Amino acid sequence: QLLWVNLIMDTFAALALATEPPKVELLEDKPHGRDDSIVTNVMWRNIIGQSLYQIVVLCVLLFCGDTLLGIQKRDLSQDWNQENGVHFTIIFNTFVMMQVFNEINARKIGAFEFNVFEGFFNNWLFLFIEILTIIVQIVLVEIGGEAVKTSSLTPQQHLICIAIGVGSIVIGFLLKLLPASCFSIKMDQKPMTKAQSQKSLAKMLRKSSRALGKKVSRIGSEKNLNDKELKQISNIKSLNTFKY
Repeated sequence: QLLWVNLIMDTFAALALATEPPKVELLEDKPHGRDDSIVTNVMWRNIIGQSLYQIVVLCVLLFCGDTLLGIQKRDLSQDWNQENGVHFTIIFNTFVMMQVFNEINARKIGAFEFNVFEGFFNNWLFLFIEILTIIVQIVLVEIGGEAVKTSSLTPQQHLICIAIGVGSIVIGFLLKLLPASCFSIKMDQKPMTKAQSQKSLAKMLRKSSRALGKKVSRIGSEKNLNDKELKQISNIKSLNTFKY
């Protein structure tokens, strides 16, 4: 389950969102200064809001899900089976659905871009990944069994998970009604000093110096090195990090 969640939240999400076609409006944006934070106030607003929503939902399902949904509570002292596995399966399924629909929110990160479905069908790869994720998730739940510790869910339980996932879109809409200035979080992003910059460069060059040192030791001379390698050795020597 963790491997699948990691895959859809990192690899699939990156592919889906990074392939969004560019918009003409991007050319109208003002240039960003070197001291501007990478994570903007709008991003913080989305991160904090969606995190709180997901935490609350998962905690409710974990501690009260058996009562609310009329299912058997998962007892970790007992071995997994189809009956007692339904509780955690619903939590797993709900979490994945919240990520799927939150990816739709992530398409529009403007402060007042309320219509997250604008240009929804312009990126076929995004649609493919969304549909593929839902299909694979349902297959894992229905036939994963003991291999992935999931129990088969009823259609009603699937609809509940999807409805909670759709709630991410509603929360995303409501968050945009809040002023982004309320989520101003300053991160320490001081530029590196000259000494720190030189130390960082030396560390990077030191990693490749070992291979070059072995090659020079093997051939006994720098004459047979290419221009790129000779330049690299020169840089390393100037920083006193290369010895052979």
